[in-house]
Amino acid sequence: MVRIKDIADKAKVAPSTVSNVLNGTKYVSPEVKERVYRTVDELTYRPNLIARSLRTRQTKTIGVMIPEFKEFFTDIVSSIEGYLYDHGYSMIVSSTAENAEREKQYLETLAQKAIDGLILFGMGQNSDKILEDYPVPVVTVDRPVSDKFPSITINNEYGGYIATKHLLERGARHIAVVTGSCKAKTNELRLAGYRRALKENGIEINSLLEKEVEKVNYEEGCKATEELLSSGQKIDGIFCDNGYFAIGAMKYLLGIGVKVPEEIKVVGFDGGLPSEVMVPGITTVSQPKKLMGEKAAELMLRLIKEKTLEEEEKYIELEVYLKKRGST
Repeated sequence: MVRIKDIADKAKVAPSTVSNVLNGTKYVSPEVKERVYRTVDELTYRPNLIARSLRTRQTKTIGVMIPEFKEFFTDIVSSIEGYLYDHGYSMIVSSTAENAEREKQYLETLAQKAIDGLILFGMGQNSDKILEDYPVPVVTVDRPVSDKFPSITINNEYGGYIATKHLLERGARHIAVVTGSCKAKTNELRLAGYRRALKENGIEINSLLEKEVEKVNYEEGCKATEELLSSGQKIDGIFCDNGYFAIGAMKYLLGIGVKVPEEIKVVGFDGGLPSEVMVPGITTVSQPKKLMGEKAAELMLRLIKEKTLEEEEKYIELEVYLKKRGST
């Protein structure tokens, strides 16, 4: 391993001078800086990476922060990684586990690391202030943080609309919805789409058929479905605004002997592989995850290069589509 003393000896400067150059703690003349950089270039095992980052302040590394390691997020991250790799970049991935304190800590840690930009999959309200003066460009994916940052989203309202419209077209008239917390804009929009489809078809909104849950897992989908069926309301269709909820709904319905889709039809939202392998398979609103990742990475690299973007280029909303399977 190359030591500061080795660099200092070869560059004919004091070790403290090398430290000041590498850490940027004190003024060092441009001539001496260049001599230190050149020496680092000669002595280190990875001279190109180190010398380039010292000279250009770029490391060709992007930080990526996701809420959790679930299929939806990892599919998009895989797409981001592929695009970055093809353009000479690497990435650091952190998962907040939907924990506000962990999220704040990771944001602060990544700000101190040598990254050129941050791709963020939404965040809690408590971390807003950290991003106000974040030292590198920020792009958000899936859940917009604020209008200040470029974002890649999908048309969530339309997703809720086409899911409910499909249930109506298949003959359902008493349609319940299982949704995540409406504190999240994505869930609020999907619920709005559900309501729009009902109103367009002359069906009155029934709050007793709207079930909001906090945690995103299939157990909550099971529980929510059980509570809906125990409410005394007639139900012949269920729209779940998350794939895990749909899997939970199917598990509960099939477990108590309800025939799907003959008695109750089910539509999910991006259930991934589990929605395909369930019997019957779950009809789901599908998101263009590969394209979301590619667009996020593309937007980030453009932001690094161009510094600013035109307003119409900052916000990209991608369309969703329905994958019809046996549950409807």
